[in-house]
Amino acid sequence: MMVMGRNPGNPLSLIKESWSGVNPLTQPMGKTVSECLTELQTNLKEIHDVAPTHASQEQKICGSL
Repeated sequence: MMVMGRNPGNPLSLIKESWSGVNPLTQPMGKTVSECLTELQTNLKEIHDVAPTHASQEQKICGSL
């Protein structure tokens, strides 16, 4: 599927293209790539920590229906 005249890539290919200068980012970002990756890692860890509790609560609710 074409988006704005080019095929959309996955996040890693976009980062690679940006770092290598093949396809520089046209809009200034508020954060550096390393800040974005650090934030992503933090968010994924929080999700990982909360998921088991949330899943067990949902199983209790669905089991009582």
